[in-house]
Amino acid sequence: MKITQITNKKTYTLLTSESGKSILVSPDYVQRASLYIGSEISSNSCFDDNKEFLRQFAMDCALNYISYCDRTEEQIRQHLKRKKLPEIIILPVIEKLKEYRYADDARYASLYIESAKLSSKGKRLTASKLKQKGIDAAVLDQALESYSEEDERNGAEEFIKKQNQILHQHPPAIRKEKILRQAVMRGYSSSLIYDILQAYVDDDQDYREYYTKLIDKKALAYYQKGIGQQAATTKLIAYFLPKGASKDLINERVLKIFH
Repeated sequence: MKITQITNKKTYTLLTSESGKSILVSPDYVQRASLYIGSEISSNSCFDDNKEFLRQFAMDCALNYISYCDRTEEQIRQHLKRKKLPEIIILPVIEKLKEYRYADDARYASLYIESAKLSSKGKRLTASKLKQKGIDAAVLDQALESYSEEDERNGAEEFIKKQNQILHQHPPAIRKEKILRQAVMRGYSSSLIYDILQAYVDDDQDYREYYTKLIDKKALAYYQKGIGQQAATTKLIAYFLPKGASKDLINERVLKIFH
């Protein structure tokens, strides 16, 4: 390969070929091998000359990466790949980390699941996130055995109670719609959410003023667009009735806006 670019970094040097491929070498290798832009080199001999450096560099990178927080094997692998390190260097490093339990996917999954329970994340979302992090299916299935139906219901209840308090100014129908959407995104099943919503969201407050503002705003927009009264009424009923507004209130507000 012909070298088209030599990039010196603090702890390594990158040699880039005309095809765009980059090879990572030790900082002093360019001088030792008398390389320059335009030099022809063999990638195999370059690797052999830098093998020990690459092994140590990969281990240092991996240890630094996992020093901030736990990582999965796949996260470590992808991190080292971004450093332009070859797979033949990466695999032994990961095996060594596993040997010393610095990389332990089963432990990672177990801790992540416990954290997910505390932060009210549903089982479905938790499993999806762990898959994205590269956890093996068999390891994931075993770890998820600790996430019981009771855990999921408790988490869903906690989340729905909290959101119900945050959204207390909205009428029950609208509150349920918003909470349902948010809870589904947290990984809870619709059937579980509906079951819990009935117990926490209903109330007997008067939301006439709340609906009046919303209906008036939408009715006025229809009026200004030249939509007829009957068509506007049909649209408003279809939109607001499922949200908890009464048909009588909708008709009343349409008459006020259109007359």
